[in-house]
Amino acid sequence: MAERVLLPVMVNLDAFYVSHALEPVLLPAQELVDAFLPPYAPAHRLDTAKVESWGNVVTQDMFYRHRQALGEAMGEVPAAALEADREWGELTGRSYGLSSATAAKARTPSSWRWAACAAPRATRSMRCAMKA
Repeated sequence: MAERVLLPVMVNLDAFYVSHALEPVLLPAQELVDAFLPPYAPAHRLDTAKVESWGNVVTQDMFYRHRQALGEAMGEVPAAALEADREWGELTGRSYGLSSATAAKARTPSSWRWAACAAPRATRSMRCAMKA
């Protein structure tokens, strides 16, 4: 899913839970997992033969465009998550639906977009607000 919407993903684990809790886990067969996941081939990676730069300093206009693109990509997440869940459910018999946070995002009006403040361009604050 992260590859489809091109958003960074971070998986976090609670160290206390991992180190102090026990529960049985039923892992699907490796063949099922391999059939579900695409081959690992990230478009961007640390590679000295193909140098890239991330997190550059950008102009206000470029920052605004980046925030717009991020907002549009986030809008694709609920549908992509539901599609991935459906495919996983068909393959394994396990379906989990959307998390409460993702479900709330899915109910957010599609007319909301990042909007720049109305100040003149040279003095525009980059604090953006969601508008209905």
